[in-house]
Amino acid sequence: MANLDIYCTTIRYFSVIDKLPPYIKPLGLGNVDYPEDWLTEKKGNNISALNKYYGEASGFYWIWKNKLKGLNVDEKKIVWIDAIINSMTNYERLNPSSINGSRRKRIALGSGRNVQEVNQLLKQFDQMKNMIKKMNKKGMNKFPLT
Repeated sequence: MANLDIYCTTIRYFSVIDKLPPYIKPLGLGNVDYPEDWLTEKKGNNISALNKYYGEASGFYWIWKNKLKGLNVDEKKIVWIDAIINSMTNYERLNPSSINGSRRKRIALGSGRNVQEVNQLLKQFDQMKNMIKKMNKKGMNKFPLT
C-alpha cells in the first residue's frame, strides 16, 4: 500500500487529535501554542501573517509549499479540478453517481473543461472510494464514504 498522509488542520488544540492514527498529521493554524510534535504553519514556507483573512487556506498553502514540493503536481490541474467541482450542484457533489451524460456536459461547459476531464475526475473519485472500502474491510480505521 502507498504512503498515505492526511493533514488535519485546526485553529485550536484538541486532545482528541493526539489519539488519531499516525498517518493523520495535525497542522496547527494561527497563534496558538501547539504540542512540539505537531506541524504548524509557522514552520517552513508560510503565509500565516495572512491567516486572519484566509483561515484554512493558509494551511493548504503550507502543505502545498512544504509537503508537496518533491511531487510532480501540476498546479493547473488542481485549479481545473476545483473548477469542475465548483461547477457541480450540491446534490451532485454529495451524489456523484447521479451525474449522467447531460449533467457531465453541463459541468464541463461550466468549468471550461471537456467532458473527458469530468469523466476522469469522477473515475478517480470512484477508485478512491473503492480503495477506502477495501481499507475499511481490512479493519483499518473507518473513513467516511460520503
